[in-house]
Amino acid sequence: TSSINSNDQPDPASMAATRSTSKNAPPTPLRDGFHLVPSHPIHYDLDLTTTSPTSPDPHTPPHSFTDITYHVSTTDNCARIAFNRPDVLHAFRPTTINEIRQALDYAQDDTRVGVVLLASNIVEGRTPAFC
Repeated sequence: TSSINSNDQPDPASMAATRSTSKNAPPTPLRDGFHLVPSHPIHYDLDLTTTSPTSPDPHTPPHSFTDITYHVSTTDNCARIAFNRPDVLHAFRPTTINEIRQALDYAQDDTRVGVVLLASNIVEGRTPAFC
């Protein structure tokens, strides 16, 4: 597919439009696409860590996570999967891996999610750990 439109101009929605045709030109401020990323904090309006069979959310099957938390921002189309085992510095165990796999499956099937962030929950008085 080409990023040139019918007027022989770069498509403004493509990354090619931010590149210079000169090999010696300095990088442009828009070259990395960072202008497309919102700079405001993400507000997660759905806490899907635990859902019941009678949950009003049709996008997520019933489940109950213990080793992770799962939140979705419907305004930013983003899901946050956070490790939730601060007592052991968020160390993984088989349950953790299975829950992450299940949450990624839910995020993949959820049309509200375009990006998945992996993080760890921070507890006051503890050193955050995530490697």
